[in-house]
Amino acid sequence: MNDDFQNLQKEIDNFIEQDDHSTLMLIAQANDLVVPAKLLEAVGRQRDDIVLLAVHAFETAQQWMNEFIDLLQKQVDAANGERSSENMELWPPLPLECMNPNLEASQRLKLAAQYCGEILPEGERVIWVLLPHDCKNISEYQQMVAILCGDEPWLDDHRFFIWEEKTDRSLLTVLIDQQNEDVLYIELDFSTAKLFDNLVKTVEDPSQPENDRIEALYQLAAVDFAYQRYEMAYEKYSALFNYYEGKDKSRQALCMLGSGDIAMQQNSPSTALTYYQSGLALAMSDESLPAVLPLLIAAGKANMALANYPDAEGYFENANQIAAKLMNPYVKADMLEQRGVAQYNQQKGKDAIESWQASAGLSEKFVYQERWNSALDRLKDLYKQIGDRANYTEVVNRQRKGMQTDDDKTKQGAGEVTA
Repeated sequence: MNDDFQNLQKEIDNFIEQDDHSTLMLIAQANDLVVPAKLLEAVGRQRDDIVLLAVHAFETAQQWMNEFIDLLQKQVDAANGERSSENMELWPPLPLECMNPNLEASQRLKLAAQYCGEILPEGERVIWVLLPHDCKNISEYQQMVAILCGDEPWLDDHRFFIWEEKTDRSLLTVLIDQQNEDVLYIELDFSTAKLFDNLVKTVEDPSQPENDRIEALYQLAAVDFAYQRYEMAYEKYSALFNYYEGKDKSRQALCMLGSGDIAMQQNSPSTALTYYQSGLALAMSDESLPAVLPLLIAAGKANMALANYPDAEGYFENANQIAAKLMNPYVKADMLEQRGVAQYNQQKGKDAIESWQASAGLSEKFVYQERWNSALDRLKDLYKQIGDRANYTEVVNRQRKGMQTDDDKTKQGAGEVTA
């Protein structure tokens, strides 16, 4: 499977660099689009080209285009902010026609591409990743992207990645019938069945490098766990633990994590905690913070299941601190929330409120919508429980108003000064 990833990366790079074609069609099942989307996201960090990553759900063509235009507008605003700070000429606003929901989605897409072509610095390209992670209307999607399958001049400065559903192939059939030579095609298969088959072959092939075979066995253990084949997963983690003896304490620690997760799924939190604590000892002796963090989180959850709330609070607080050291604000927000849950279960209401407020604040700062919602829900429920009407109302209004990004706050501040 690693070869498949590498081959796809080469195909992507070659397509972006070549000058004869503007559109690459990925023929795949919807679930397989995650891999190319991730690879293309990384491209944006490696090249000077502009990458428009549009992977949001597709319900209707107009709904999807509305969200896409919003994404493009944010990119233009961000670029203009940088250009302003460097005293460069600002890019013009998006054409009003792009915003018009009465215009066909395909035409709105064309206008957006033409706009980008006009503002594009010489020598740069816009890479359009038009791969919805969930498509409710394949026909509308095909009608929208069909406009990208020609050889018109406005397509030249762009590289479009579009999707064709493997079991449908309607657009592909039309292009073949038209003898279209402007669109390139790749058929993808990153299905679980293929992944599993490749991993098994790697493990069983003595000609493969030992590290590759061991890594494949580790991944197979994770697949077994995901499919609830717990006994098979446990056997693999045990074999891997023995293999890493004296070689890699961090990997041994992660094997303990896997074994503990199996115990949790089998409703044995006490056994799970023993595994997690053993793993923590190994990871800490190896000073491996990336291994320590998931073990701390898992140990906290095991203690919650055992109603050992003071210990759970301690583990979650330690995980909070490690997440900060690893500069992971999302896990830190998670741990602040969980620390508050442990505190709440100890009747430490004031401490729980502080934890949930901190979680909500951090989540808002880093636009972590799910955690922001859940932290505020917990605050709201606690305020209601203790009869704190003022703070309850404040949280309700805050949720109703929605998450405020830094841009929102800046605009509000500017509005207040103007007023």
